[in-house]
Amino acid sequence: MAPVPEAYFPSLDKCFAGDAQLLSWRRAFLYTNDPEGHADDGSHIEAFLSHPESIQLLSQSLNSFARPSAKSKSEFESKTAAIHVETNSKSSFDLNEIKADAQWLSQKAEVDEITALRLTVLEWQNRPATRLTANFSSEEVTSVQSAAGADKLSASVAGPNLANILRQVAGDNNSASFDSETNRRLRLRYTYLSERSHVVKTYRKLLAMSLHNIPSKTPATPATERKLALCKLGASLFKDKSTGSSLSKCLEECMAAIRSRLTALSGSGGWLNTDESSEETEILWRSFMAEEVGHILQIMFHQLHASAEVPSGDLLLSWLKLMNEYQFLEGLSVPCQDPVEVVFPIQAFVSLTTLAFLKLPLAFSSITNRAQPQTFPSGQTAYFLSKEKNF
Repeated sequence: MAPVPEAYFPSLDKCFAGDAQLLSWRRAFLYTNDPEGHADDGSHIEAFLSHPESIQLLSQSLNSFARPSAKSKSEFESKTAAIHVETNSKSSFDLNEIKADAQWLSQKAEVDEITALRLTVLEWQNRPATRLTANFSSEEVTSVQSAAGADKLSASVAGPNLANILRQVAGDNNSASFDSETNRRLRLRYTYLSERSHVVKTYRKLLAMSLHNIPSKTPATPATERKLALCKLGASLFKDKSTGSSLSKCLEECMAAIRSRLTALSGSGGWLNTDESSEETEILWRSFMAEEVGHILQIMFHQLHASAEVPSGDLLLSWLKLMNEYQFLEGLSVPCQDPVEVVFPIQAFVSLTTLAFLKLPLAFSSITNRAQPQTFPSGQTAYFLSKEKNF
């Protein structure tokens, strides 16, 4: 379908007037998991996912959001200019406050100003729901996530800590406390972490869907059409990343993304200073980072499993060196309610990805038949024919 111009980020006038509700990447991810269960949102989410901004963000999801630039700063000033936002004494929003929060987020998280503005407006639109759930217990938050279709891993990672953050940012149900700068920016941090993580998860889900084509004889129904549209979107995202040098580059980017997250996890903490953070938000940051590692591993596994080519020795060695450096993630610790539930799948995908790298059926067949296998990167020697290299 043709992209709808304002599907990704409508004008601020429409957002503040209630004429346009920003879609979160979490809602988009839930839709990709169960299009039929979220059919009422289908047309809006499909327009959102097919928008050029969303396509670009998905394509670059391993590197998170874009960094600030002169162009994004200029676009920010234009989008928030008074001529584009009608304000008066009865307005339910404070434009200067929203601009300040967006600029704070852009500086702290090193994301471009337009992304920061969109996240800030999304948090503003979600405040009524946040107030409503602020006094929920950990069990109630998990129950709501389950009813909404959240995956089990996310519920385990975010549930207890999210409940604590919601209580923390709501204060004592006092409006002034809820709307204070400190609590607004704590909510902004959670919004940023959640959106960033769900972009990666949506990217992974679209890849998986693109590899499982809907049979051609399947009756054309609204349900199959929705799934087919998602399969086609996934295929378009990965069509240039499935063979040869492009596949090798994709896997190298995945390894770099895993390394950057593991390096961050081994450091002293997230990007907020002590005055602006708390134990709960630091735990949440670490949990989201570990969850992203798990989904990037799944991206690698799906790509390798679907390939009919054998990796080169250099590429396989890069993977083994990375895993050896971090003990194949045996020491990975995730501070959540049930660490085993989170860590075990991650470690399982480390093993599955390593096996997928080895391409044992293709390797044995090539050795037995004395045949030269197709390799990636193109033109390089298959790993089992490479000269021995030491770690």
